[in-house]
Amino acid sequence: MKRFCWFGTCAIALLLLQTACATYFQHQRQNVLRPQNEPQFTLMDFSRPIRMNPMEAGWYQYKFNREQRLQQEITFIQQDGRAMAQIESEASIARLFREVDIDIGKYPLIAWSWKIQTTFDGNQQPETTQGGDDHPARIILIMESATGDQRELELVWGNRLPIAELFMIDTAAHYVVRSGVQVGQWFDEQIDIWQIYQRVWPDDGLARITDIGIAGDSDQSQQKTLAFIANLRMIRQPIRSNRSISRYRSP
Repeated sequence: MKRFCWFGTCAIALLLLQTACATYFQHQRQNVLRPQNEPQFTLMDFSRPIRMNPMEAGWYQYKFNREQRLQQEITFIQQDGRAMAQIESEASIARLFREVDIDIGKYPLIAWSWKIQTTFDGNQQPETTQGGDDHPARIILIMESATGDQRELELVWGNRLPIAELFMIDTAAHYVVRSGVQVGQWFDEQIDIWQIYQRVWPDDGLARITDIGIAGDSDQSQQKTLAFIANLRMIRQPIRSNRSISRYRSP
């Protein structure tokens, strides 16, 4: 009888845990942003500051190290006639994510503007390693393949790497969009996500973007970063099957 009660108690506890997890993840996917077949659409409206505490539905943030400073690390501001996100990190990681549901077969292009105000002063490990994975600004794409596998692509402002460098750190692909120390200058970018995705995961077929994040990080180098991102959007351009693909080859 005691054994039966013990198993019964464990079964109930497991059921409650599963229910709690399901409720948590369901809550996390509320207010998901989806395109409505428009030519382009905004991913994050920087002209409308979001509520951070409690976190606005459809958004979440990743904290590391200096948790108490997070609300000051990513803020929405107006500057240079633009609405933008100001991203600061100091020996820490600042990341803000928007939950989305985007078919990259219909919207393969992502575009934005950005600038940096600080650079790393050297004394940094190689950027292609976990110990050197610090960048003043990056855009993070979390995707789901046709078979349900999670993929991660990070579009980074590199420190010394050449533009268009593609490399892996663990399971995350990193693509260098901009690099160097052009401090205080705005750059407009447009990247074909589909092209990069197929180079890294050529056997996946099409995928969906489930989360998009903006970030700055300096936890490895223990330095300080300041960057700005504006006009983050997706552009509709249905994929043609004959689009050429150059496969990524790991070193």
